[in-house]
Amino acid sequence: MARDDSAGTAPECDRSQVEILQAECRRLEQQVDAQSTEINLLRARFARYESAIRGSHVVVYTQDSDLRYTSISRGLLGLSIDDILGRNDDELWPTDAGSGIKALKRTVLATGQPENAEIAFDDGLDQRWYDIHIEPLRDEGGGIVGLTCAAVDVTGRKEGEAHLRLLLRELTHRSKNLLAVIQAMARQTARHAGSTQGFLTQFGARLQALAASHDLLVRENWHGASLTELIRSQLAVYLDRDDAQVSIQGPDVVFKPEVRRDNQDGNPATIRMRMRRCWGDEGRA
Repeated sequence: MARDDSAGTAPECDRSQVEILQAECRRLEQQVDAQSTEINLLRARFARYESAIRGSHVVVYTQDSDLRYTSISRGLLGLSIDDILGRNDDELWPTDAGSGIKALKRTVLATGQPENAEIAFDDGLDQRWYDIHIEPLRDEGGGIVGLTCAAVDVTGRKEGEAHLRLLLRELTHRSKNLLAVIQAMARQTARHAGSTQGFLTQFGARLQALAASHDLLVRENWHGASLTELIRSQLAVYLDRDDAQVSIQGPDVVFKPEVRRDNQDGNPATIRMRMRRCWGDEGRA
């Protein structure tokens, strides 16, 4: 009599399949846990990246091959993120305001080579300078599908450089004027000096007086000079004495560049200050 063993092997097959499914389930759970950990790490890194971007003056953005903005870290040129996303450069700046940066982006799309440039953006009301870095954005096959860009507003630095150039030109101009004054002082002193030693003494004293005047201008950041302080710096040796024979009376007037311009225009600014020299017991003034 033959026996049917199928009834005995069926439960064993079921148990084997269950074990396989349980093992696969455990493997998938481990894989999900690993991916969750990786996602959490990516989120933490992205949060640090966003924090760093928010705390800096860098604007990071991506564009497709039509120069349409697909992402941006913050607003740009007075436009909000919502104003920028989904639009291209021609829609945002239809005039020649952004022609320089648009040409540079198209060059990167055509050549696939990254570019750096400092570009002035003029919207007719104001001019902003940006330090731009542009990289081609590639797909998995290496084809160029867009751009990744970083822009830093360097308008403040450009304005500082322009101000520095202005100061250098002004310094050159004032240095020439100062040399002319010193030359005139030397000639005048030499004309009245009776000897070489007398010339050296008088010329040295005049140079010290000129240096004191310049110290006063430097303290005021070249914005002007107080007439009272100017006189006191020149006559301190006569004023700071118990038996001083010189006194100063009058308002504390501040000389500014406008005073010199008024004189040049034929409208001299009139300043009255009385200096009196006392002659001891004789009582003369």
